[in-house]
Amino acid sequence: MTPHRSVILESPVVLSPAGDFSIPAANAAGRSSGSGPASESESPLAPTSENTVVNTPAIAANPSAIAVNTPAIYIGRFQPPTQADFAVLRRMAARGAGGIVVLAGSHQAPSPRQPFDWPMVAALLAQGLSAEERACLSVLPLRDEDTDSLWRAALQRTLADLDLWHDDTRPVLVTSAEIATLHDIGKLAVALHAEHVPVAPDSAATRGASNAGIVEATIEAALRDVLFDADPVPRGCTAPATLPDAVVADVPAPLHLPLTHWMQTPAFAAIADEWRVLRGYREAWSVAPYPPIFVTVDTVVHCAGHVLLVERGQHPGKGLYAVPGGFLEPSETVFDAAVRELCEETGLTLDMAAVDAIYRGVAVFDRPDRSQRGRTVTHAHYFDLGDGPLPQVEGADDAMAAHWTPIADLAGHADRFLDDHYLILEHFLAMPRPAPVWAPLAVFG
Repeated sequence: MTPHRSVILESPVVLSPAGDFSIPAANAAGRSSGSGPASESESPLAPTSENTVVNTPAIAANPSAIAVNTPAIYIGRFQPPTQADFAVLRRMAARGAGGIVVLAGSHQAPSPRQPFDWPMVAALLAQGLSAEERACLSVLPLRDEDTDSLWRAALQRTLADLDLWHDDTRPVLVTSAEIATLHDIGKLAVALHAEHVPVAPDSAATRGASNAGIVEATIEAALRDVLFDADPVPRGCTAPATLPDAVVADVPAPLHLPLTHWMQTPAFAAIADEWRVLRGYREAWSVAPYPPIFVTVDTVVHCAGHVLLVERGQHPGKGLYAVPGGFLEPSETVFDAAVRELCEETGLTLDMAAVDAIYRGVAVFDRPDRSQRGRTVTHAHYFDLGDGPLPQVEGADDAMAAHWTPIADLAGHADRFLDDHYLILEHFLAMPRPAPVWAPLAVFG
């Protein structure tokens, strides 16, 4: 894989000759000059030229535990941003420039769990803040990884490249409840030598969750369920959509109009359709005595610098790219199931007498949240057909199309793939990773 390089969107950050991020000269000088923490009498919200301290209710009871000039990092998905998120952001902005908002789960295809792409999330955050507050914050989109350890390493590496802190500082690491449920934030805080502050506020959406049939624990998930369960706007209707009461209560007023407009778009309608399909799955499985765990198979097939992909013909992920695959049947081994699904979805015929010559191995992908259908463990098999001519393929079964795609064209297109299928391709293929982006929030205002 090629090394990371950094992309900056009209950012005050400069790129060093070595290709690493560095902070603006004024801030760098301020930190390297050895300026100590402010006096104990200084107001905990007084502006400084340094990065910010997050002064949330969770740490207000013990403000002496965090140094005044400590950099602040706030990690969340913000799907959508809530009142609690903006309370944290305003505390960060009140401390001066330099707060970093990590947009976790970026660079993924729109789905009921991630309906907004990261530029839209950044725009929603900017919409809820003043120009002065936006000028004090930057956003850092960060994608998910296959394991918590890889995710921690990616965040640690990227923040280190940004030169956010030195060995003698402890950044404040603030995390939304949704992030805390998916990742081992305690280990991340240790890796960053950080002070960890979770955010778990009360919410109108979760207070009514039992009555509304909402079973997911986080506020953001509850709000998404409320949004997608709202009455759809009839086709051709010019009347504006109406935000559900729980969303009105938990999302700041400046975001109401953008969300209302979004509810009238084809993109919202498509994601709502998928949400209803997934809800049907959950309802069908709710009679099981234990939460079901599904076993699936996938295949990565390489030939002459190309990889075989299908386009999904049905929800979930209708219209997205995927590697051929499907569910294991009771009488099959995972290898036999992988070959069967490959042939059914693409029409590709493998010579089973010579299959050992092209079979390169299998890898298990079992991140608990990898599939929105439920807990799904997949076994991805890799076949290499060499450098010969590309075999004829045609989409069938669950696939509406199948085609050979140049591997060189895949980089940067993770947001066009189902679930973690792009990560599966990265595991087996030598693919360059897209450049990380760090952008001032003011760009999106």
